[in-house]
Amino acid sequence: MKRAGVAVLLVGVGLGLFAFILALVGPDAVWKQIQALGLWGFLAMVGNDITATLFWVTSWGVLLYAFGARLRPRDVAGIGIAGFAISYITPIAYLGGEPVRAWLASRKTGASLPTVFATLFVDRLLAGLSLVLFAVLGGAFILTGTLLSPRAKVQVGAGLAVVTAAVLIGVLSFARNYHWLSRIVIALGRLRRSWQWPAAWGEKVHAMEDEMYAAFTRYLPATVLAFALELGSFFCTYLRPQLFFYFTEGRLFTLSDLAVYFNLNAILTTLLWLTPAGMGTAEG
Repeated sequence: MKRAGVAVLLVGVGLGLFAFILALVGPDAVWKQIQALGLWGFLAMVGNDITATLFWVTSWGVLLYAFGARLRPRDVAGIGIAGFAISYITPIAYLGGEPVRAWLASRKTGASLPTVFATLFVDRLLAGLSLVLFAVLGGAFILTGTLLSPRAKVQVGAGLAVVTAAVLIGVLSFARNYHWLSRIVIALGRLRRSWQWPAAWGEKVHAMEDEMYAAFTRYLPATVLAFALELGSFFCTYLRPQLFFYFTEGRLFTLSDLAVYFNLNAILTTLLWLTPAGMGTAEG
């Protein structure tokens, strides 16, 4: 009951912030922008989002296939989109749907849950690497430009360094099979001797880490292909504002302009994942 209350509260806060931003900008102004987009602009935006989704779903499908979890393309797409939809409306956004994806994929393929969860973790790591790559590219434009003050540049540079280090440490942990995650879970048992679950969970996490290690060794070609597809998905996200403003105002952005938008969106989305997909916050 408490979880339901928290979920309702977070959704309410997210929708409230979205409504506040909409009221601040003006519903009429927003509607005029939508009308200015036109039919071709609308189709271009929809096509861009569909392409991004196909890249992402195919990336996960490549990992599943490499790990022996064979699914038809439509099943991969259905499970992936279902998981994303659940993630978008649950607290701790972009995580709530992962157990659903794992359970459905495991049920349909007969693969073990540690194996399927390994593909999901690798999928998220590759997404993190893609985000970092585009963010660093954007940071290079921002830090060498004149848009920000010297102090702001230092803050942006520090933020990029922290995010990059965190993602690279995560990748290194699994790529070298250090078992850091399972060690942390097992170590929780030292907090209270009566706890039995840390040891049991630690074994399952250990098995999942071994599967993830295979993604960076035995299945490395498939992992590289999945990473390329993730980059394609993020590139579509990178182009989204260009498509909108081109069809509404005929404006063409420079790479520097697109980089600023992408970095701001990435930072806000990351920081606000504690709300349902940052609903009403990252968008604003």
